[in-house]
Amino acid sequence: MLSRQWDLVLELAPAVLGASSRVEIHLYSDTGASRDDIEAWRDIEALTDRRLLRRIVVSHRGEMSVDLRTLARGFRGTGWAVRATEHRSEGHPLEFVVIDREVAWVGGGNQSSRQLNRQVQDAGTIDHLVNNFRHLWAMAVPANSDFLYDAPETLARPGGDWDELLAELDRRPESVYSLEPRKFEQLVAEILTRQRYRVTLTPASRDGGRDILLASPTDVGDFLYLVECKRFAQHNHVGVEIVRQLYGVVEAQRATAGIVVTTSSFSKPAQEFR
Repeated sequence: MLSRQWDLVLELAPAVLGASSRVEIHLYSDTGASRDDIEAWRDIEALTDRRLLRRIVVSHRGEMSVDLRTLARGFRGTGWAVRATEHRSEGHPLEFVVIDREVAWVGGGNQSSRQLNRQVQDAGTIDHLVNNFRHLWAMAVPANSDFLYDAPETLARPGGDWDELLAELDRRPESVYSLEPRKFEQLVAEILTRQRYRVTLTPASRDGGRDILLASPTDVGDFLYLVECKRFAQHNHVGVEIVRQLYGVVEAQRATAGIVVTTSSFSKPAQEFR
């Protein structure tokens, strides 16, 4: 489908430009994303309201058929949040575009030409597409600058190191205490991205009460949360000074709220801080 992006963009441009809250797109690729594919979406992005939630999941056959670094460079600086996931079933997957969760264009699957040539307005069908997109988004790998890890190698990949680590923590929760503090921050960032949040992991040298920036998209804009991670031993409680520092940073940066994620517990003064 990606090789036909220019025709797709021309066809959907009026609807995309008229969106009031969100545009969610699932595409399939068996060859990867070309420069023309990316430029087509960049042209549309330049004309849309940047307050919209705009997300693309690219399903690809085979681990290396989509170059995540190419996608990352191509979409950097745009409003599109892009993820990629491996397609494992037989035949071509269903492709679709859902706009404002009110209307959709559908194509693909085993019985059609893969062009987005069917308009759908049935509420039940659109709900199914929205739920399908949520599942794909949760399982996919972040591929653009909305997810700023230290290096591309730290990105989770299906079946990769993060899946193995999460499985190990499920079997032996106490093994979390053996993680280096930075690895714990990366783990929290990974879990949050899998929960469909937009996540930025701040540089390791930063010491300002915010290890992670978490954006929660809504129809009226993003809520920004500052996340502080503390990989403490069980007996080492999070003290009130940590909570107080985070509160000050939240106020100074006008964030929505602050969150402390810890492997320990909170001291009584920390719990009582208001």
